[in-house]
Amino acid sequence: MKEKLKRILMAMCILPCVGLLAGCNMLANDRNNSSPQDHSALYQAHIQELNAQVAALNTQLQTLALQHEAQREALSDQVQNLTAQLAALSETDGAELISQILLLTEELEILTKQLGDLATELQEQEADLLAFKQLTLQPLRANGTWASSLATVVSYGVSLNPAFKDTVTSISIPSTFNGFPITHIMSQAFSGSSLNSIVMPDSIESIGPSAFYNSALTSVIIPSNVTKIENFAFAFCASLVSVILPDNLNYIELQAFTNCTSLTSINIPEGVISIGGSAFTNCSALTSINIPNSVTSIGIEAFRDCSFLTTVNISNSMTSISNGIFQDCIALTEIYIPNSITSIGSSAFSGCISLKSITVPNSVLSIGNSAFRYCAALTTIFIPTSAEAIGTNVFANGHAELLIYTPHQARPSTWGTSWNNGVNVVWGWEDK
Repeated sequence: MKEKLKRILMAMCILPCVGLLAGCNMLANDRNNSSPQDHSALYQAHIQELNAQVAALNTQLQTLALQHEAQREALSDQVQNLTAQLAALSETDGAELISQILLLTEELEILTKQLGDLATELQEQEADLLAFKQLTLQPLRANGTWASSLATVVSYGVSLNPAFKDTVTSISIPSTFNGFPITHIMSQAFSGSSLNSIVMPDSIESIGPSAFYNSALTSVIIPSNVTKIENFAFAFCASLVSVILPDNLNYIELQAFTNCTSLTSINIPEGVISIGGSAFTNCSALTSINIPNSVTSIGIEAFRDCSFLTTVNISNSMTSISNGIFQDCIALTEIYIPNSITSIGSSAFSGCISLKSITVPNSVLSIGNSAFRYCAALTTIFIPTSAEAIGTNVFANGHAELLIYTPHQARPSTWGTSWNNGVNVVWGWEDK
């Protein structure tokens, strides 16, 4: 037992505790800035202050490391002496020495923690300093527009320093600058950049138009205070696989995620009110999507060319299915249209070659031109009496054996003359 105890104690005491931050480099403090002159001076002063803090922390760390080394060696000598004494005593007589050894070991652990805490603080300061080197800060007024004087600044917006467009691959945005929150990702902030990873603080409230357009992002977590994703915000991010949307999100705007061809799934949170036109057009890897009942409108062609999309649930708060909304979703096999829908837009399901059956609810009043054109697998469809207006070529180029069932006794005058393109119709059909 004595030999085992000696081995454990010796191992604890000779662990190296120095050099936790070897290789930390000082960063330069010159940077181009597109802000007004007074803001530029403030920005440079803040960078210099961060540089000074990093230098001071480095000095403090080195001093503490030297002190720690001296203390560690002294404590280690004491532990070795006590261990040697312990070896000559019985277990009962050595109880006090064991207690002393444990106390000395605790002192070593405290010193090591001090070094670790200081190292963490230094790393955080260096990360902020590096981020500010890579970013351009824009002073903002309360309404989110450019603040022309420091007196009107309430927050800051960020974008990537153009000098880093082709080199930066990851960045963590600080939450504050000079005491003010960083609240906005500016328009085209990271557009076309090599950035594939970003950490945004919870202080972020908005993501501007084309903010990450055609960037190399692979995943993103939208901060909890963001309520709107602006036009083209993540459009053409071909490597984007994962997106986590916040519960507070209300609006997904025009073409927000269009041509995100690697995006396989996305959860639209309850609370989203509208989805803009072409918001997910050509998200060709997307396999399923659930549209929560909070959604009241979806723009035209929102999911067009989502070629792997197989199932969709439509919100029962919606009243219309927009033009081309699911056009050319060639893998879509089924869709449920809720009783809240009153109109189905032109080409809404055109080119859905795998769609086998669909029920048009009694709430539908109109069906637009080519709504089910090129639905080659569709064999039956029911058109209710409520359908007052039907456009032209609605079922053109479909399945050769398609049958259309309707309670109408003959074509209403408000239906297009070529509404069925010669497809067989069962007139006066009653669902028994």
